[in-house]
Amino acid sequence: MRTRVAAAVFGFAVVVGSSLVQSSAAAQARPPRGQPVRAARALRQPACTTKVARAPRLRGTQPSTVRFPGFPFDVVVAPHGQYAVASVAASFGPRSSPGELAVLRLGSGAPRLVRTFRLPRSLPPLGLAISRNGRYLAVAASGGTAPGGTAVLSLPALLAGRPHALLGILRDGEFGAIEATFSASGRFVFVSDEGSSVISVFNLARALRAGFSAPGVAVGTVPLGFAVVGSALSPNGRLLYVTSEASRHNFNQGLLQVISVARAERDPAASVVTRVFAGCQPVRVTLSAHGSLAWVTARGSDALLAFSTARLSRDPSRALAAVVRVGPQPVGVLLIDHGRYALTANSARLTAPFKPQTVSVVSTAAALAGRPALVGTVPAGAFPRGFGYDPETCAILLTNFYSHTIEQFTDPTIAHGRCLADPRQSNPRSHPRVR
Repeated sequence: MRTRVAAAVFGFAVVVGSSLVQSSAAAQARPPRGQPVRAARALRQPACTTKVARAPRLRGTQPSTVRFPGFPFDVVVAPHGQYAVASVAASFGPRSSPGELAVLRLGSGAPRLVRTFRLPRSLPPLGLAISRNGRYLAVAASGGTAPGGTAVLSLPALLAGRPHALLGILRDGEFGAIEATFSASGRFVFVSDEGSSVISVFNLARALRAGFSAPGVAVGTVPLGFAVVGSALSPNGRLLYVTSEASRHNFNQGLLQVISVARAERDPAASVVTRVFAGCQPVRVTLSAHGSLAWVTARGSDALLAFSTARLSRDPSRALAAVVRVGPQPVGVLLIDHGRYALTANSARLTAPFKPQTVSVVSTAAALAGRPALVGTVPAGAFPRGFGYDPETCAILLTNFYSHTIEQFTDPTIAHGRCLADPRQSNPRSHPRVR
């Protein structure tokens, strides 16, 4: 299985405004809170395809942009929403050169670059994660043809520009670190190693206490399907949901795998609870606020999938609750308006990576009811990929890899106190205030 061609994204930031609400109209019922709509029968897994869905552009969205010399890969919003951190890769491939972290000030208009922070040369930064307590930033860094690592930084020190923000680097010899997720307590870090097709488990608490190379810091690995990428922690912190682009027995179907966090912390190799097919090349996953639904982008199926998390454990064959055709090769996914809508970043990374693309806006209620669910689209640039959410301004950020930018779109309804993004969704791109 190939490792990820690490060319990442033209992004587009969008907060969907009143035009979305008006165009979706009363035909879109509110999605259920708690348990998802029950399927009358098992849904068929979507196959690999090039057939995409078209939808009209939504009105009232005007992007603002900040440009970088490198290629923005991912973005997360810091506690209390005043700052964001982006990973900016200088180049990829066998001769990849180092990238940097960019600290952005958020507010009205375009994000403003405040400072940059360079990681060691062997660690071009990719996926980002912030611990739930807001103290730590994990930076997954693929080493190209060499083993990579995951840098751990003090987030307050990084934002303030203080020295010694880099606390250490988690390494276990695996290849292709691309995403990271903290445990709910922040004591452990789970790293998606795309090249090795495993989740690496690290005891961060031990690393901070005894040193990052101390025995027991690298706990072990969870063997999964080929090309492990996306991960999301359940709201209660007990389960980790992970995507693999292909099954070891079927390259045309990828997997959604569920891992017991408690087991992974003790015995990673025996921690997989269940796994189901999840369309062609599933690459990202996010959880609804109550954890009852896992939303997955199936890049090779041009589709957004929803899975009932309850059925994943008791009746996996009926866990697939919705399939929605979206734009070409979706990657990033974000829930907004308290889970009433889902956004997908339609990358076209394998067919038209350098051409402008779109963000699809999907009614989750309509999707779960089996009705037409694509509400509209928002324009994006080449290869849109990673979303971030600012709870203070109700803005959505999206990295723009080939445009060398991060764009932001704000919602005109926030002046009336209505915020469309969902700050409670699992694996959030924003976090509580640091205390």
